[in-house]
Amino acid sequence: MLKIIKCKGCGKEFKGYVYPNREIFYCSKKCYIKNKIPYNKGIHKKLLNRVCINCKKKYKTYIHTNKKFCSWKCYKEWQGKGLDATYNICIVCSKKYKTKPCWLKKHTTKYCSRKCKYVDMKEKYSLSNNPNWQNGKSFEPYSPEFNGELKEKIRKRDKYACQRCGKTEKELKGMHKHLDVHHRNFNKKDNRIGNLISYCKRCHSIINRKNLNRKETF
Repeated sequence: MLKIIKCKGCGKEFKGYVYPNREIFYCSKKCYIKNKIPYNKGIHKKLLNRVCINCKKKYKTYIHTNKKFCSWKCYKEWQGKGLDATYNICIVCSKKYKTKPCWLKKHTTKYCSRKCKYVDMKEKYSLSNNPNWQNGKSFEPYSPEFNGELKEKIRKRDKYACQRCGKTEKELKGMHKHLDVHHRNFNKKDNRIGNLISYCKRCHSIINRKNLNRKETF
C-alpha cells in the first residue's frame, strides 16, 4: 500500500510502500547512510543493570542481549540444579546417570556414556545383524595378483579419477585421498583388467552396500 512518508534525514516527503512488519524512514539510501547511528555509538552500546538468576548478584550487560547469568560458572550451576531429580539407568552397564527431562520423554537417552553406546551398537549391528551383511564376503581373501602394482596400474588407466563421481585424487583429502580398486563382478579372485575399476571411498561404499553390478565402459 502506497503512503506519503516524511524522511527522517532530510525532512522531504515521498511516496513509499508500507508493510506490516517493516517501516520506511528514509527517502533514499544516501539519506539512510548519512543519518543512521553507528552500531558502536548508538543504543546498542548502552549498559543495563541486571540480576543473575542463579547467585542473585548484580551485573552490567548490553541492552540488546538476553543475558541472564553473570558468568558461565553460574549458568552451569543453574543448569545442574534443574537436573537433580531426573535420572535414568544405562541399558548397558546399569549405572544411574543424570539426564534432561525432555530427553526422557522423547526416549533419546539410553546410555550413560559414548563408550556404552558403542558397545551396544557393536552387539546389535555386527556381522549378520548388520543390514549390509553379504554372507561374510568381506572376509574372503584376495589373490596374490591383486597387489599394489596392479592397483596403481588401474588408477593410472582411469586417470586417477573416480569412475562414478569424477573426483580426482587431488580433490580428495586426508585418509580418503587414494582411490580404491573395485571388482565389478564382486569376485575377489577375478583380477582381469576389464573387471577392475577405480572408485573413491564414498562411491566404493555405496556400490558395495547396494551390490550394484555396473557395466561401465572406458
